[in-house]
Amino acid sequence: MPMLQMLCHSRDRCGSVSSRARPDIREGAKVNVPALYMVGDRDLIMALPGMDRAVANLPNTVPRLRGKLVLADCGHWAQQERASEVNAAMISFLREL
Repeated sequence: MPMLQMLCHSRDRCGSVSSRARPDIREGAKVNVPALYMVGDRDLIMALPGMDRAVANLPNTVPRLRGKLVLADCGHWAQQERASEVNAAMISFLREL
């Protein structure tokens, strides 16, 4: 089966690639590089059940999380909807590295 077809058939209910299609994705895996989490408060991902807990628990899975930024009145395409705020946050994040 071609890779793209395999990935399309291996998507979970939310549309993301499941760990069955990606055996390298493991429960309990951590992101061990400096990171900044940005999301729009109107992004539909935030309405998924459990997202409030997932965001609150980010420091557990992203130990080097440098910050969380929730952009007010912003949807999924934050880099387009709030370009200046996203750019400023990214520049500030990168300067701290």
